[in-house]
Amino acid sequence: MRSRILTASIVVAFALVSLHGRWRGPAFAGEPAVGGDDSKTGSKEKSEEVVNVPTGPLEVPVPAPNADGAAGAQSVALQPAQVWSVGPFRSVQVNIDAQGNNIINDAANEPSLAIDPTNPQRIVVGWRQFDTIFDPNAFRQAGVAYSHDGGLTWTATTLDPGQFRSDPVLAADNNGNFFYSSLPALDTVQLLKSVDGGVTWLSPVYAFGGDKQWITVDRTGGVGDGFIYQTWNSQFSCCPPNDFTRSTNGGVSFPTAYQIPTPSLKWGTLDVGPDGELYVAGSNLGQSGHVVAKSINVNTGGVPAWVFVKSLNLGGTVAFATGPNPAGLLGQVWVATDHSTGATRGNVYILSSVNPSGTDPLDVMFVRSTNGGTTFSAPIRVNADPSGANAYQWFGTISIAPNGRIDVIYYDTQVDPTTTVRYTSSFDAGTTWSPSIPVSPPFNRSLGYPNQNKLGDYCHMISDDLGAGLAYAATFTGGQDVYFLRIERDCNANLIDDATDIANMSSADCNANQIPDECDIASGGSIDANGNSIPDECECVLDPVAAESNAIAKNRYIGFTPGNPGLMTALRATLVDLPPPFEAFEGTRMWVDSPLDVVESPNPPTFFRHARLTCAPVYLDWGALGTIQVSDDEIVSGALYEIQAVHQPCDPGVESNFTTPLQVRTVARWADVTGPFNPPSTTTQPDIIDVSALVDKFKNALGAVTKARADLNPDVPDQEIDFADITLAVDAFRGLLYPFDGPSGCP
Repeated sequence: MRSRILTASIVVAFALVSLHGRWRGPAFAGEPAVGGDDSKTGSKEKSEEVVNVPTGPLEVPVPAPNADGAAGAQSVALQPAQVWSVGPFRSVQVNIDAQGNNIINDAANEPSLAIDPTNPQRIVVGWRQFDTIFDPNAFRQAGVAYSHDGGLTWTATTLDPGQFRSDPVLAADNNGNFFYSSLPALDTVQLLKSVDGGVTWLSPVYAFGGDKQWITVDRTGGVGDGFIYQTWNSQFSCCPPNDFTRSTNGGVSFPTAYQIPTPSLKWGTLDVGPDGELYVAGSNLGQSGHVVAKSINVNTGGVPAWVFVKSLNLGGTVAFATGPNPAGLLGQVWVATDHSTGATRGNVYILSSVNPSGTDPLDVMFVRSTNGGTTFSAPIRVNADPSGANAYQWFGTISIAPNGRIDVIYYDTQVDPTTTVRYTSSFDAGTTWSPSIPVSPPFNRSLGYPNQNKLGDYCHMISDDLGAGLAYAATFTGGQDVYFLRIERDCNANLIDDATDIANMSSADCNANQIPDECDIASGGSIDANGNSIPDECECVLDPVAAESNAIAKNRYIGFTPGNPGLMTALRATLVDLPPPFEAFEGTRMWVDSPLDVVESPNPPTFFRHARLTCAPVYLDWGALGTIQVSDDEIVSGALYEIQAVHQPCDPGVESNFTTPLQVRTVARWADVTGPFNPPSTTTQPDIIDVSALVDKFKNALGAVTKARADLNPDVPDQEIDFADITLAVDAFRGLLYPFDGPSGCP
């Protein structure tokens, strides 16, 4: 159904715009960074590559494709819309035609979301609608869709057809009214309201504004309940330096625009705290840091006063027009407050995808305040991919459940050029985060650009105690579309959050993916071939540890390549057959300790993963680490060792839980540096030539890299070669006591 929007009211709204004037301003009106606490510490080249400064507003009105102002010729190519799933997570397309079809060669991106608090089955999503990607002007309108069955099905339309609109931002009040904020001009924002669940919309209301506005609604039940707050970028504004306005009558009018004191901010969001206080956070205008502001009287109707406006260290700077979003933001700045009844009530959380120091281009960073914003924690890195992996974690988005759980999603490019939406959560105010899991299939983010090379500038998520609703853009069909995803945290429908089920051990989670095992199996995310209700990947029978392919025999190192990549395992070494005088240690069992990357040669730089033996199991994804070289006092030449793996959920005290042993034997020429290597001899003895070769090969000359392989002195475990090490080698060559102690005592 097309929305009922009164043309006369539109004319009045634009007349108001004319009265207030349109400030075009300079292309860049940035102010210097304040405080300097969020400056870049990485290389200049990297900073300039990632942190681009826009030369104009992100949204500039363009004419409609048709001269008569119609919406433009829409592609008639259709295909049935699909549900795209990964495990239990189902993404339902929102931008569809009246028959539920996907429209080929249109584009939809930059979605925003609102959910009726009086009836969570009623959901509205708005987005930027491009009827054809072939329009050279990239003309766009206000797409909107509603669902009254919790997001299972959708009815989509266009608000105000033929009118340029961008930057959709949605919200709902405590009475179930929906609000749609939209940018019809460079320096103008209009607000539309629906009182029937998004089916129809009232006339647009002028709301001052400017580029990249955001709104929030007070839903505290206090004196300001129903107040609507809005901020925007003052660089491209109706009325600089003003960048804030408020409606105290449910969106009927926005009487005045105000200025938030400097340092001014942009590309941010707002949130109302549990006592009606308002927080605003964003990037500073120069994009060199971040800003947070707080007011405690905006809910009184008087002139807003600000408790503080100050710089914030978020561990990096905002990224724009780079990497996976060539013409857009890589993520705006989110502020969210805790409304729970527990100890975390009133906490303030700020999160954004930022360009950190170092080589990594983008990480999701998080800070927390437990004292109303007076102070904030040091930045916490939310994404857990290896630092320096050079992946982009972009569009980081946060929302807080009523019970205080923190939900975060982000787009991840670890498998380039595809992108996957990942989800993580925290139950301890952001101190620790659950392992991130994919909640969308991978997609090629660069498909379907509508003559504007970006996937929008944000997505939007809203949480409840049992999950979260997410509106996001993806290209599963080969073009840009908007999807609604319910990130369900009550997969077994027992009205208890899945994490609580797992914590209470009423549900098992053997693979530690935060999904109860019974749900993994029921959804097909895990296979249970033997029907014992345990996912097959959690069974205690693993593939054997694979042997190393290197044909050069080792002397005092046992080398192997662990199997079972993707699983957390511990590696056990058993001393099986040792030469005299070490046979007394046969049967000793120890565990492989966490490996270190040790540099072997500087030209070209090479390294090997060096580990020692320890008394307690060390669980790692050993299969992802490649070849492991184990050395220690327990590794002697001419000895046989057995390596076995055990999976983390399995009891290491049960022998049947271990893999079939891999046998690795060292050779009896531990110091025969110059002896024959092809084939390696097991009888060649060291001689005086080996002493010279050892010194030449392993001495630590000034400026040389350290080499652990000849670090023979157990009393100085410095992984460096010193005089004592050479003396031990010489003594051994002379037939004196073997310079290794044998196994240390483990309980």
